[in-house]
Amino acid sequence: MISIFSIIVFIAQITFFAIGCAGGSNNNGNEKRSRFGFRSGAKTKFHVKGDTEVATKGPVSMASTASKVTENADEKKISHQDTVRTAKDKTIVKSKDKTSEKENLKSQKTERKGEKKPLISVEPSGDSLTFKLESESQIRLTFKNISDEKIMFKMRVSDHSYNMNPVFGTLEIGESSDVIVTHTPSQCKEAKLVIVNSKYAGDVDLAKSFRNRKPTGGPITINLVAT
Repeated sequence: MISIFSIIVFIAQITFFAIGCAGGSNNNGNEKRSRFGFRSGAKTKFHVKGDTEVATKGPVSMASTASKVTENADEKKISHQDTVRTAKDKTIVKSKDKTSEKENLKSQKTERKGEKKPLISVEPSGDSLTFKLESESQIRLTFKNISDEKIMFKMRVSDHSYNMNPVFGTLEIGESSDVIVTHTPSQCKEAKLVIVNSKYAGDVDLAKSFRNRKPTGGPITINLVAT
């Protein structure tokens, strides 16, 4: 009886010892796992997951944001360029309008002053003719009737060192005629040539016709320069 009881007690002690070791082993294992496994693993898992999320989601979000910023910047740039172009167009339009207004005002002033358009054209065209100062020189001018009626013309010059041939003349509709301007050596460096023109009045004496009637065409003034 004593031996059986001893055996039962021994078995019970072994059992309790085994259970205690198992529990301690589990506790120790848990502590170890919690120290080196779960905590470390949890942290590692968390960080790995977090890194993965940052690596996958973070850059995409930044790229999307950068793309939106770039698009907004491009839109602002295009909008600014459109604004500048619109301003330039408005400036050009205003400039054209001002030029047109000036031309209209000039035309109105001309009409108010009673200035008339010439009935003839002159070639070569220009405001001045250049001659030689110390020797005789000539320039050929071509007059053309640009009106719808027969016209007459008269030449006047401010200095006698210049001679014209012819001084008077007539031109039919669309007809052209040459006039020679000659400069003789003199000390005169500048003079003015005025071409008076008018509708033909039917008089044979053109000089008398110009004296008795006001010209119907606007005069053409050309500067004569001797160098």
